[in-house]
Amino acid sequence: ILLALAIFYFIVKPFDYSKSPSLIQSTNHKEDNFDKASSMQEQESSALTTVLKEGLETTQPEQKPSILTTDEKPETKTTSVKLTIPEMVKQAKKAVVTVKNSNGLGSGFLISSSGKIVTNRHVVGKDETVEVVFASGVSEKATVVMKGTIPLDIAILEINSSRSDYDYLELDDSSDCAEGAEVIAIGSPRGLSQTITKGIVSNCNRGDDSGVHYIQTDTPINPGNSGGPLINSNGKVIGVNTFKKADKGIEGLGFAIAINV
Repeated sequence: ILLALAIFYFIVKPFDYSKSPSLIQSTNHKEDNFDKASSMQEQESSALTTVLKEGLETTQPEQKPSILTTDEKPETKTTSVKLTIPEMVKQAKKAVVTVKNSNGLGSGFLISSSGKIVTNRHVVGKDETVEVVFASGVSEKATVVMKGTIPLDIAILEINSSRSDYDYLELDDSSDCAEGAEVIAIGSPRGLSQTITKGIVSNCNRGDDSGVHYIQTDTPINPGNSGGPLINSNGKVIGVNTFKKADKGIEGLGFAIAINV
């Protein structure tokens, strides 16, 4: 009888978990870990969703190939609006700089609020650091972060500063170039900074066997203009002024590397 009662008490009677604090603690610990892990996953998922949403909201339509790498893509800030020449100049001047190297000078223009600058490779030469001078007269040092391989006469500079509020120019789709359209060039010909010249697009598609695509213009371009922007009536850059034909008896033959090279 005693044996039967013992079997009933220890085996048949349901086990009371409340009598085993150590087991309850272990179980709750696992549940706590699971709850924390679930909470962390939910937070990470929420954060990821926010990032993806923001990314989708700020992603621009696919652009055609550009002279810039993915990392160097310029910022976009406005839609296309036709501007008068004075409006074009006023909008652009603050973003155009004189680029001084150890042997001379040229021009350049900012493409981001963080201080990235486009110019010509031949403007920076072999220098790894150059001086850039703004319309205000303020000068800053900039590092050469990329050079195009010959014959692509392009270089990218980055101002040595933590600022993120620089004025900059947008790049336009140069495949929409229109022959006869008005354009302006801003640069430092012969060291005369912030010089404005005006002309038209003479031909949208000049090129050679190298594969580099140029826009021909009758806009006056002189030594020191190299690396400066060729700007359309939307106030956006369609080319980087690079060289001109300067033989005797030849006038009005300037060439800018097209943004969609």
